[in-house]
Amino acid sequence: MGDIQMSEREQELERRVQMLENQLSETQDQLSHVRMQLAEGQDAYSQLRSQHDQLLERIALLTARKFCPSSETSGQLNLFDEAEVGVPTAEEIEEERQQEKADTGNKKKRRHTILSVPANTPTIVRFHALSDENKDCRRCGTTLEVTGTKTINRLVRIPATMVVVQDVYEQAACPSCEADTGSGETNLVTEPSTALLPSSMADSSLVASVVSRKFCDHLPLYRQSEMFTREGLPLSRQTLSSWVVEAGKALEPLGRSLGKAVLSSPMVGMDETRVQVLHEPGRKATDKSCMVVQVGTSKTRKAILFTYRTGNSGKELSPLIEGYRGILQTDGLQQYIPIGKGTGITHLLCWAHARRRFAEIVKANPKAQKAKKAVTLIGNLYHADNQVRERWLAGELDDEAFVEQRATAAREPLAELREFLDRNAGIPPKTELGKAFEYTTSHWDGLVRYCNHALARLDNNEVEAKIRPFSIGRSNWLFANTVNGAKASALLFSLVESAKANNINPEDYLYLVMEKAPGCTSEEDWEGLLPWNIPMEEARPLREFLLSAKPDPNRTEPYMLRGKSI
Repeated sequence: MGDIQMSEREQELERRVQMLENQLSETQDQLSHVRMQLAEGQDAYSQLRSQHDQLLERIALLTARKFCPSSETSGQLNLFDEAEVGVPTAEEIEEERQQEKADTGNKKKRRHTILSVPANTPTIVRFHALSDENKDCRRCGTTLEVTGTKTINRLVRIPATMVVVQDVYEQAACPSCEADTGSGETNLVTEPSTALLPSSMADSSLVASVVSRKFCDHLPLYRQSEMFTREGLPLSRQTLSSWVVEAGKALEPLGRSLGKAVLSSPMVGMDETRVQVLHEPGRKATDKSCMVVQVGTSKTRKAILFTYRTGNSGKELSPLIEGYRGILQTDGLQQYIPIGKGTGITHLLCWAHARRRFAEIVKANPKAQKAKKAVTLIGNLYHADNQVRERWLAGELDDEAFVEQRATAAREPLAELREFLDRNAGIPPKTELGKAFEYTTSHWDGLVRYCNHALARLDNNEVEAKIRPFSIGRSNWLFANTVNGAKASALLFSLVESAKANNINPEDYLYLVMEKAPGCTSEEDWEGLLPWNIPMEEARPLREFLLSAKPDPNRTEPYMLRGKSI
């Protein structure tokens, strides 16, 4: 009996043990499941926290871009602040007074602006005699004796002068034969017009002025129309636009010559900016196109060409560099990479773009030490380059010596920067800092090639500077109306910027080009109108001829001018 009871107890205990073991196993499974869920939750939390940090970083970066001042601005000023430039503050005035008191033995000095005006500038003399109250001595009343004169030169601006040029074309008829009036033939011969726009009322000087104001001074045509109206010339925006577009069409051969000059340069820089064309077949008015700038550089000249393209894809950009052999410098836009691998092309990239990524991070977060370090190391490259470049520009080094010494000066800064990049290769690539490191590392070969070429610079900033005036002008006129307008703008902008780059007055250059263009009959003739070939000394006699105009004292009727518009 006792054995039976013991057996039952043992069995009961075994069942309980088994049950507890099962419960323990289930609990362990549940615990493993909870731990797995916790791990997944921690991973999800880490991902969300990383995304949160990236978004905060991105917001700070965008805020800095939007509201913080930039070290790469073009020097533009607010309309109402511009008048205050150069005006001393109250603190500066007080400081100057204190300095004057301290320097009692020295004569008081004032700051002056010195402006040089050409010797052949028209001059008039206004004589100011002593007034009666100033003819007697203020101490004793004795009449003063004139001992000489004091001359002060002042600048005068004469408002725009309206001049009518009457082109009188000689006509002749054959006295020995008569025209067959039935077939519409005439024997009356007239000397053909030599005007760039023969059907227009505008002389080349006026068209050149409109183009220069629009593309050099960034004045849109509607504002120019208002200005002309105030001056007594009620010219509509449509009329001005027709002149610009027709001038662009007439000068297309010059644009082709300029393009050949760009591609014949040993170094070409490229960049692009967006532009909107409202009426383009097969495209919406909101579709964005782009304006591409190419700057051809040699030792003696610069050729600048703007080209309108419907986009910035490789298919759109490749034809612009077709057949080129030489140095090509661009930013890191992906579409340029296969172009830079073309036959005979040495592709250089831009250190300013690499630096800008780190600099923007520092601007958004001044405590970003690694970004600060990268900016400093890239700055060391510029410092090393500038020291050698100054000697080269001063004529102390020839090209070969410049390339050799620049490569030597850049060796240590480049090695230090590369070691820093490699040491921080583990930064998460999705962060802004990781993207900056990845950009610099992946483009390293293209960034360091500048050391091997005398004409090459560390960055593409010079090309960006050439496209900046177009961006400024674009903000004034916002968009082009038609493709023809965009192409005309590109060509005329090319001529203006090429003239400026070769130290030529753009308006005088355009005027002379428009005067000579009708007589061009060959490619050589058009090449003779390029900024470095055209005889600019011929522009002054043309201006002097216009300035010699005088009113007809016997005319009482107004002049009637007619011109065809597009």
